Amino acid sequence: MKIKIARASLVLGLALVFSGLAQASTIQITFRNAASQNGVWIMRPWIGLHDGHFQTFLLGQPAPSGIQHIAEDGVTGDVSNTSLLSGPPNVCSGDPTVYNDANPCQFEIFNNYAGGSQQITIGGPTIPGATLLGNLSVDPFDLKSQCLSFIVMIVPSNDAFFGTPSDRPIRIYDRQGRFNHGNGPIHLKVLRRNMLDAGTEVNTETATDTAFFGQVVNGTGTHPDTNPVVHQHPGFGPAIVDGFNIYPGSQTNMFSNMNSAGEIAEVTITEIP
Repeated sequence: MKIKIARASLVLGLALVFSGLAQASTIQITFRNAASQNGVWIMRPWIGLHDGHFQTFLLGQPAPSGIQHIAEDGVTGDVSNTSLLSGPPNVCSGDPTVYNDANPCQFEIFNNYAGGSQQITIGGPTIPGATLLGNLSVDPFDLKSQCLSFIVMIVPSNDAFFGTPSDRPIRIYDRQGRFNHGNGPIHLKVLRRNMLDAGTEVNTETATDTAFFGQVVNGTGTHPDTNPVVHQHPGFGPAIVDGFNIYPGSQTNMFSNMNSAGEIAEVTITEIP
C-alpha cells in the first residue's frame, strides 16, 4: 500500500511540474516609431507585468519620480542590462535634488511592488520607421502577470512621454489564462494627442538642459514645471521645430515635423506559445 501511495504521489508531482512548464508563454512587445520623417524619436521603453494595481501616473496628478526620470532623461534605472551601457546613460545619477533616495527610478519602484512579476527596458533613441522589440516569459495563470504597463520617453524634449496610466493598464490575460480573451494580438496606436508632459521640468528646449541635444548630466533643467502635474503636451517650441537643435546621432534630422498630427508610435503585444 505504501509503495502504491508513493508512486501515486510521484506521478502527481511530475504531472504538476510538467503542467507548470506547459503554462509558460512568451509575450513579445514591439514599439514601432510611426512618426513622420523628421518627427519625434522614441526612447528606451520601460515595460512591467503586474496584477493590475501598479501605480504609474494619473493625468492631473504630480508625476512619480520613476516617471520623471524616464520622461526627462530616458532613465529607468535598469543597471543589470548591459546592452544599455552604450549610448545615453541609464543610471540614477545627476542633480542630487532630482536623483536621490527619496526620488527612486522606475526599476526600484517596481521591485518594491509586491504585485509585480517582471520588468524590462529595451533599446535607445529610435528614429521614425524603426522598431524596438522585447520578450517576457510568463505564466498565464500568475495573477502578477495578467496586466502590462509601459512608459516611453519622446526625444527630444524636456519631459515628454507616453504610456499607460495607473487606471488603464493593459490586460493581457484573463482568469482562464487566455491571452487577450482569445482575440489574438493587441494593437495600440499612439497619436499626437496622446503625448504627455510630465510637468516636472520647464520646457526650455535648450541644448544645455534638453536630453540628447547637449545635456551632459541627467536631471539638468528647471524643476518643477509651471504646470506641475501630468498633462497633455502643449507642443514643441521654435528651438526644436525650426531646426535650431539636432540630435547628434543623426545630423540630417532637423525635427521639423515635431508638432505634426497623426501617429507617434504603434505598440503590438503578441503571445508566442
